[in-house]
Amino acid sequence: ELIDFALRLAPGLRAASFETAWAGLRPANADGLPYLGDVPGFSNLFAAAGHFRAGFEQAPGTARVLTQRLLGEEPEVDLAAFRLDRPAVVSSPVL
Repeated sequence: ELIDFALRLAPGLRAASFETAWAGLRPANADGLPYLGDVPGFSNLFAAAGHFRAGFEQAPGTARVLTQRLLGEEPEVDLAAFRLDRPAVVSSPVL
């Protein structure tokens, strides 16, 4: 479908050969919030995952609060809502 779409946009691509395909998956959590902070059961393991489409935009803030956490400082954003052990939500992600 993507190749057909590309060919409709740029018919000149018909002369090109297809080499490879790649998918950059962007995982999301059911509650729409990323996982940020300590990994339960480990004293020296932290996570920053599940940002879905907003990963690029949220990267600076994520880096800032995780750096603060790694340095033993109090993060300027309360990370409680982003805990890895928060209750599971059984619904579709907020898109």
